[in-house]
Amino acid sequence: MKEIKSTNVSMHILTIDNLGAGRSPQPRELYTTREMAKSVCACLDKLDIVNAIVLGHSMGSAIAQHIALCCPKRVRRLFLVSSFAKLDTVAARFLQARYELMAAHVEKALVAKASMPSLFGNRFLENEDNVALGIQRVIENPQTPDGMKGQLNACITHNTLKSISDIQCDTTIIVGTRDVLIHPEHSTVLHERIPGSELISLEDYGHMLPLECPEKLCRHLVSSDTRIPELTYID
Repeated sequence: MKEIKSTNVSMHILTIDNLGAGRSPQPRELYTTREMAKSVCACLDKLDIVNAIVLGHSMGSAIAQHIALCCPKRVRRLFLVSSFAKLDTVAARFLQARYELMAAHVEKALVAKASMPSLFGNRFLENEDNVALGIQRVIENPQTPDGMKGQLNACITHNTLKSISDIQCDTTIIVGTRDVLIHPEHSTVLHERIPGSELISLEDYGHMLPLECPEKLCRHLVSSDTRIPELTYID
Protein backbone atom coordinates (compact mmCIF):
# COMPACT_ATOMS: atom_id res chain seq x y z
CA MET A 1 0.00 0.00 0.00
CA LYS A 2 1.47 3.33 -1.08
CA GLU A 3 0.93 6.62 0.73
CA ILE A 4 0.71 9.91 -1.14
CA LYS A 5 0.89 13.18 0.78
CA SER A 6 0.52 16.79 -0.21
CA THR A 7 -0.25 19.99 1.64
CA ASN A 8 -3.98 19.30 1.33
CA VAL A 9 -4.40 15.54 1.33
CA SER A 10 -2.91 12.29 2.57
CA MET A 11 -4.05 9.29 0.57
CA HIS A 12 -3.24 5.61 0.81
CA ILE A 13 -3.34 3.84 -2.56
CA LEU A 14 -3.77 0.08 -2.53
CA THR A 15 -3.03 -1.71 -5.83
CA ILE A 16 -3.97 -5.38 -6.01
CA ASP A 17 -2.72 -8.24 -8.16
CA ASN A 18 -5.91 -10.15 -8.89
CA LEU A 19 -6.08 -13.94 -8.97
CA GLY A 20 -4.40 -15.05 -12.19
CA ALA A 21 -2.05 -12.08 -12.52
CA GLY A 22 1.14 -10.57 -11.12
CA ARG A 23 2.39 -12.10 -7.88
CA SER A 24 -1.00 -13.60 -6.99
CA PRO A 25 -1.62 -17.33 -7.58
CA GLN A 26 -2.38 -18.39 -11.17
CA PRO A 27 -4.16 -21.73 -10.71
CA ARG A 28 -5.62 -23.88 -13.47
CA GLU A 29 -9.09 -23.65 -11.94
CA LEU A 30 -11.54 -21.17 -13.44
CA TYR A 31 -12.78 -18.30 -11.31
CA THR A 32 -15.20 -15.39 -11.39
CA THR A 33 -15.22 -11.64 -10.88
CA ARG A 34 -17.37 -12.17 -7.79
CA GLU A 35 -14.74 -14.46 -6.26
CA MET A 36 -12.02 -11.92 -6.97
CA ALA A 37 -14.17 -9.18 -5.44
CA LYS A 38 -14.52 -11.23 -2.25
CA SER A 39 -10.71 -11.44 -2.08
CA VAL A 40 -10.48 -7.65 -2.32
CA CYS A 41 -13.15 -7.25 0.37
CA ALA A 42 -11.14 -9.61 2.60
CA CYS A 43 -8.09 -7.43 1.97
CA LEU A 44 -10.03 -4.30 2.97
CA ASP A 45 -11.19 -6.10 6.11
CA LYS A 46 -7.64 -7.22 6.95
CA LEU A 47 -6.28 -3.69 6.57
CA ASP A 48 -9.35 -2.20 8.28
CA ILE A 49 -9.96 0.13 5.35
CA VAL A 50 -13.28 1.94 5.47
CA ASN A 51 -14.73 4.65 3.23
CA ALA A 52 -12.59 3.46 0.33
CA ILE A 53 -12.67 4.94 -3.15
CA VAL A 54 -12.62 1.94 -5.49
CA LEU A 55 -11.25 2.42 -9.01
CA GLY A 56 -11.47 -0.42 -11.50
CA HIS A 57 -10.41 -0.56 -15.14
CA SER A 58 -11.73 -3.11 -17.68
CA MET A 59 -11.96 -6.48 -15.89
CA GLY A 60 -11.05 -4.60 -12.72
CA SER A 61 -14.18 -2.50 -13.15
CA ALA A 62 -16.26 -5.69 -13.30
CA ILE A 63 -14.65 -6.78 -10.03
CA ALA A 64 -15.24 -3.30 -8.59
CA GLN A 65 -18.97 -3.62 -9.27
CA HIS A 66 -19.10 -6.74 -7.09
CA ILE A 67 -17.03 -5.02 -4.38
CA ALA A 68 -19.60 -2.24 -4.19
CA LEU A 69 -22.34 -4.89 -3.98
CA CYS A 70 -20.60 -7.29 -1.56
CA CYS A 71 -19.20 -4.83 0.98
CA PRO A 72 -21.13 -1.57 0.43
CA LYS A 73 -20.28 -0.20 3.89
CA ARG A 74 -16.60 -0.07 2.97
CA VAL A 75 -17.01 1.69 -0.39
CA ARG A 76 -17.36 5.47 -0.31
CA ARG A 77 -17.09 6.07 -4.05
CA LEU A 78 -16.81 3.96 -7.18
CA PHE A 79 -14.99 4.69 -10.45
CA LEU A 80 -15.67 2.35 -13.38
CA VAL A 81 -13.28 2.88 -16.31
CA SER A 82 -13.80 1.16 -19.69
CA SER A 83 -16.44 -0.94 -18.02
CA PHE A 84 -19.24 -3.40 -18.79
CA ALA A 85 -22.03 -5.26 -17.04
CA LYS A 86 -21.90 -8.15 -19.52
CA LEU A 87 -19.45 -8.78 -22.35
CA ASP A 88 -20.70 -8.89 -25.92
CA THR A 89 -19.61 -11.42 -28.53
CA VAL A 90 -16.93 -9.18 -30.06
CA ALA A 91 -15.08 -8.72 -26.77
CA ALA A 92 -15.48 -12.37 -25.76
CA ARG A 93 -14.04 -13.60 -29.06
CA PHE A 94 -11.14 -11.14 -28.86
CA LEU A 95 -10.20 -12.35 -25.38
CA GLN A 96 -10.59 -16.00 -26.39
CA ALA A 97 -8.31 -15.50 -29.42
CA ARG A 98 -5.71 -13.67 -27.32
CA TYR A 99 -5.71 -16.53 -24.82
CA GLU A 100 -5.31 -19.14 -27.58
CA LEU A 101 -2.32 -17.25 -29.00
CA MET A 102 -0.67 -17.15 -25.56
CA ALA A 103 -1.48 -20.81 -24.89
CA ALA A 104 0.16 -21.68 -28.23
CA HIS A 105 3.29 -19.84 -26.99
CA VAL A 106 3.21 -17.31 -29.81
CA GLU A 107 5.86 -14.66 -29.25
CA LYS A 108 4.48 -12.08 -26.82
CA ALA A 109 5.56 -9.17 -29.01
CA LEU A 110 3.47 -10.53 -31.88
CA VAL A 111 0.47 -11.03 -29.58
CA ALA A 112 0.83 -7.44 -28.47
CA LYS A 113 1.04 -6.11 -32.03
CA ALA A 114 -2.04 -8.08 -33.06
CA SER A 115 -4.01 -6.87 -30.04
CA MET A 116 -3.15 -3.18 -30.00
CA PRO A 117 -5.63 -1.96 -32.66
CA SER A 118 -8.46 -3.30 -30.50
CA LEU A 119 -7.08 -1.80 -27.29
CA PHE A 120 -5.81 1.67 -28.20
CA GLY A 121 -7.09 4.67 -30.09
CA ASN A 122 -5.48 6.49 -33.01
CA ARG A 123 -3.79 9.11 -30.85
CA PHE A 124 -1.82 6.48 -28.97
CA LEU A 125 -0.95 4.27 -31.93
CA GLU A 126 0.30 7.15 -34.10
CA ASN A 127 3.27 7.51 -31.73
CA GLU A 128 5.90 4.78 -32.16
CA ASP A 129 7.19 5.27 -28.60
CA ASN A 130 3.70 4.53 -27.32
CA VAL A 131 3.54 1.38 -29.44
CA ALA A 132 6.89 0.25 -28.06
CA LEU A 133 5.64 0.89 -24.53
CA GLY A 134 2.51 -1.18 -25.12
CA ILE A 135 4.54 -4.07 -26.52
CA GLN A 136 7.02 -3.94 -23.66
CA ARG A 137 4.24 -4.11 -21.08
CA VAL A 138 2.97 -7.34 -22.65
CA ILE A 139 6.48 -8.83 -22.81
CA GLU A 140 7.11 -8.05 -19.14
CA ASN A 141 3.71 -9.32 -17.98
CA PRO A 142 4.35 -12.48 -15.90
CA GLN A 143 0.84 -13.84 -16.48
CA THR A 144 0.74 -17.52 -17.45
CA PRO A 145 -1.72 -19.13 -19.90
CA ASP A 146 -3.47 -20.69 -16.89
CA GLY A 147 -3.87 -17.28 -15.28
CA MET A 148 -5.15 -15.80 -18.52
CA LYS A 149 -7.65 -18.65 -18.96
CA GLY A 150 -8.98 -18.10 -15.44
CA GLN A 151 -9.40 -14.38 -16.04
CA LEU A 152 -10.95 -15.04 -19.44
CA ASN A 153 -13.63 -17.12 -17.73
CA ALA A 154 -14.15 -14.37 -15.17
CA CYS A 155 -14.74 -11.79 -17.91
CA ILE A 156 -16.99 -13.98 -20.06
CA THR A 157 -19.19 -15.11 -17.17
CA HIS A 158 -19.50 -11.65 -15.58
CA ASN A 159 -23.10 -10.45 -15.60
CA THR A 160 -24.38 -7.75 -13.25
CA LEU A 161 -27.22 -6.50 -15.45
CA LYS A 162 -29.81 -7.45 -12.85
CA SER A 163 -27.87 -6.35 -9.77
CA ILE A 164 -26.01 -3.11 -10.58
CA SER A 165 -29.11 -1.08 -9.77
CA ASP A 166 -28.40 -2.07 -6.14
CA ILE A 167 -25.14 -0.08 -6.10
CA GLN A 168 -25.76 2.82 -3.74
CA CYS A 169 -22.42 4.64 -3.52
CA ASP A 170 -21.51 7.64 -5.68
CA THR A 171 -20.41 6.22 -9.02
CA THR A 172 -18.51 7.76 -11.92
CA ILE A 173 -18.26 5.90 -15.22
CA ILE A 174 -15.47 6.91 -17.62
CA VAL A 175 -15.18 5.65 -21.20
CA GLY A 176 -13.18 6.39 -24.34
CA THR A 177 -15.39 7.18 -27.32
CA ARG A 178 -13.10 5.12 -29.58
CA ASP A 179 -13.15 2.00 -27.42
CA VAL A 180 -13.33 -0.90 -29.89
CA LEU A 181 -13.03 -3.73 -27.36
CA ILE A 182 -15.74 -2.60 -24.94
CA HIS A 183 -18.12 -0.42 -26.93
CA PRO A 184 -19.13 2.85 -25.19
CA GLU A 185 -22.76 1.69 -25.18
CA HIS A 186 -21.81 -0.64 -22.31
CA SER A 187 -20.99 2.41 -20.19
CA THR A 188 -24.33 3.93 -21.15
CA VAL A 189 -26.07 0.81 -19.85
CA LEU A 190 -24.18 1.10 -16.55
CA HIS A 191 -25.05 4.78 -16.30
CA GLU A 192 -28.73 4.09 -16.91
CA ARG A 193 -28.91 1.32 -14.31
CA ILE A 194 -26.72 2.63 -11.47
CA PRO A 195 -28.75 5.21 -9.52
CA GLY A 196 -27.35 8.75 -9.63
CA SER A 197 -24.24 7.75 -11.56
CA GLU A 198 -22.15 10.16 -13.65
CA LEU A 199 -20.97 9.32 -17.18
CA ILE A 200 -17.82 10.93 -18.62
CA SER A 201 -16.81 10.32 -22.24
CA LEU A 202 -13.23 11.02 -23.31
CA GLU A 203 -13.16 11.90 -27.00
CA ASP A 204 -10.95 9.97 -29.42
CA TYR A 205 -9.48 7.55 -26.85
CA GLY A 206 -9.73 3.77 -26.82
CA HIS A 207 -9.96 1.07 -24.17
CA MET A 208 -6.66 1.56 -22.35
CA LEU A 209 -7.33 4.97 -20.84
CA PRO A 210 -4.75 4.62 -18.01
CA LEU A 211 -2.04 4.36 -20.67
CA GLU A 212 -3.55 6.53 -23.40
CA CYS A 213 -4.43 9.62 -21.37
CA PRO A 214 -3.28 9.19 -17.75
CA GLU A 215 -3.18 12.91 -16.98
CA LYS A 216 -6.65 13.57 -18.39
CA LEU A 217 -8.04 10.54 -16.56
CA CYS A 218 -6.46 11.67 -13.28
CA ARG A 219 -7.92 15.14 -13.65
CA HIS A 220 -11.40 13.64 -13.76
CA LEU A 221 -10.63 11.56 -10.69
CA VAL A 222 -9.23 14.46 -8.72
CA SER A 223 -12.06 16.78 -9.74
CA SER A 224 -14.42 14.43 -7.93
CA ASP A 225 -14.64 14.33 -4.16
CA THR A 226 -11.57 12.20 -3.44
CA ARG A 227 -10.60 13.58 -0.07
CA ILE A 228 -10.98 10.15 1.48
CA PRO A 229 -7.65 8.59 2.62
CA GLU A 230 -8.04 5.18 0.96
CA LEU A 231 -8.10 4.38 -2.74
CA THR A 232 -8.28 0.83 -4.06
CA TYR A 233 -7.22 0.35 -7.68
CA ILE A 234 -8.11 -2.81 -9.54
CA ASP A 235 -6.82 -3.39 -13.08
